[in-house]
Amino acid sequence: MSTCTRSTTAIVRAGFELTRYADDQVILCRTEREAHAALARLREEMSRCGLTLHAEKTGVVDMSQPGGFDFLGYHFEGNEKRPRRKAS
Repeated sequence: MSTCTRSTTAIVRAGFELTRYADDQVILCRTEREAHAALARLREEMSRCGLTLHAEKTGVVDMSQPGGFDFLGYHFEGNEKRPRRKAS
């Protein structure tokens, strides 16, 4: 098992729900506090692999607020998902 696969496993074992595809991942949390704790843990685990998170693509999103996030070609906002708009 690679170091980074072990890091993903450590996130899940810490009690966070993680969806991952290649180097893209989303961690689902119930509270903002939990989300910030998950992000801190993810940063720690990725650092152990010698990796850093992309600052512009990494953050905490409140799904009850407008804005949402893009993941694997879809835009998620509220309880909806739709194909993401391509950059021009």
